[in-house]
Amino acid sequence: MIKEEENRLITFSKRRSGIYKKACELVTLCGAEVGVVIFSPSGKPFSYGSPSIDDVASRFLPSQTDTQTSPIVEAQYRRVRINELNEHYNNMSNNLDAEKETLKEHKKMTAEGSTPRAIDVAPNLPKGWWDAPVDGLSLDELKQLHKNLEELHAKMVKQVKEKMANSSLCFINSTSYYK
Repeated sequence: MIKEEENRLITFSKRRSGIYKKACELVTLCGAEVGVVIFSPSGKPFSYGSPSIDDVASRFLPSQTDTQTSPIVEAQYRRVRINELNEHYNNMSNNLDAEKETLKEHKKMTAEGSTPRAIDVAPNLPKGWWDAPVDGLSLDELKQLHKNLEELHAKMVKQVKEKMANSSLCFINSTSYYK
């Protein structure tokens, strides 16, 4: 890159003229439609087009009234859609792998004779699910929820009693050992 700004601007002007001349030769010799857009180092746009820059650009960029899109725009939309689908596929694949791992752990714990805890089986469940709003539930759904909560409460009470009984036995055994 040319270091001195004045020399860089002079070179830009000369090269821009050369590019326009080559584009004009392509139109004259080959009958091609040509469009060139150049931005100066200061950001000012310069363009050359034959028959006009608007005619050439309209072949690639859809206008507001066109119902047909250009192949370049279609390819760009297709690429964006493919990227979205790939991202969705990767997310679904990761979720499937996580579910398979959870199932494997569940089977392992069941084979060992232990009962998996809800937090182990479904670690993605939101914490505090019991606090979820019940406003939108029907009467039957509310009755089922109540029944489920009563069953959960009964199981929890039973487990607490068992654990307390086991721990008090251990405490009694340990104190009698030292007597």
